[in-house]
Amino acid sequence: MLSRINTAWVIDLERPFVGWLVTKLPAAVKPDHLTLTGFAGALICGLAYGASWLSPALLWVASAGLIINWFGDSLDGTLARFRKIERPRYGFFIDNTTDLLSQICIFFGLGKRSKIDLLEITWPSGQVDKLSNVDAGQTITVTEGKGVTGSRKYGSK
Repeated sequence: MLSRINTAWVIDLERPFVGWLVTKLPAAVKPDHLTLTGFAGALICGLAYGASWLSPALLWVASAGLIINWFGDSLDGTLARFRKIERPRYGFFIDNTTDLLSQICIFFGLGKRSKIDLLEITWPSGQVDKLSNVDAGQTITVTEGKGVTGSRKYGSK
């Protein structure tokens, strides 16, 4: 027997919202359509991340792709359960397969860069700080007008 346990921190808000959304979907929309929609969202996200070097505005497109991915991925199984058209083994297989493919699209869209060429911060005061060749894989602290004032590599404490 397959069971699903969702422990996301937003689940108490998401579950009722998704339950309400499935009641509003037209009868012509099937769970497989939503699965495809979710995958298309991940593909949009990955492509936009990958091309974001052309324009920072593509990061908004990537964010929209994540929302589309959430919509399709969250509603496909819920719609099947709501309409009582579940296919436990097939649905579980398709859901996990498309989740994996979606994660791969987003992961490769993020790319493998070891440095940030240029990081420009515009502060509320109007001050602009520009940082060049910032190493990836770290958290940095930037102080207005002073640049990087602290850093911590990922995995260190």
